[in-house]
Amino acid sequence: MPTYNILLMILSFKALVANVTSFGYFVTRNAAGLGTKLMLCLNSSDMVVCVFTFLTVLPWSHTTLHLLVILLSELFTVSSGCITVVMATVRTILVWDPFYEISVKAVWIVMVTLTGIACIATFFATRRIFDVISPGCVFSAGMAYPILILALGNIILSVITVYKLVVQRRSTTTTSAEGSHVNRARDHATVTVLIISTIYITTSIPLIYFLYQSTKVDDFCTANVDLLKWILVVISLSSFLNPIVYLVRKREMRSFVAMLICRLLPNFLYNRRN
Repeated sequence: MPTYNILLMILSFKALVANVTSFGYFVTRNAAGLGTKLMLCLNSSDMVVCVFTFLTVLPWSHTTLHLLVILLSELFTVSSGCITVVMATVRTILVWDPFYEISVKAVWIVMVTLTGIACIATFFATRRIFDVISPGCVFSAGMAYPILILALGNIILSVITVYKLVVQRRSTTTTSAEGSHVNRARDHATVTVLIISTIYITTSIPLIYFLYQSTKVDDFCTANVDLLKWILVVISLSSFLNPIVYLVRKREMRSFVAMLICRLLPNFLYNRRN
């Protein structure tokens, strides 16, 4: 089995374990606000991406079922990008106007509409190239343009948010302890979303570069199938790193993981001894 297949299988399996753990944390939370629900959606999408990514590299022939798995992996990868853009948009609005009341219903409508449009575009782009290039190219080529647009959207929103945060820090005067706590909590949530957006943008850069090269060089895709597969590894890093961001940035999640380990480890050791 090729090295990238082995690496992708290991990476997707570890990412699946991390995402299942973070999914359990978000589900068991009692006070679930809009931000938490959006993170739960992103976590769920990443979890599905890990499953289908693992299935795409299994040693089976390029059957119709295999191509369907590749397509589903593409669609959920694009869905994760859409959810990231929606999270960044909500956070940007709250940074600019902390007292603005965001309609939860409107957020869900926008997210579903954006995801639907991006997935439809990915589906038709993939369908057009099924008969033109090898299945190894399908994953990256089909979702190239949607990911490019989503990455650009994340870049614009991140720049706006960082600019506003810098301006606020420079103009901040002495506030009450309660106001300072609220500001710290808001800034903490904003930085978390910025980190997630940065990860998405960074892991999208190789695919965007590949897309740029394919517009300049004929048959660039078919001539660089191996490069596309390594790009798939890089894209999958986003689904692996997001739960790590949750773990590092959320104290409650660290407590949840510690409690989970304390519960599972004794049972595991006991079963091994017996």
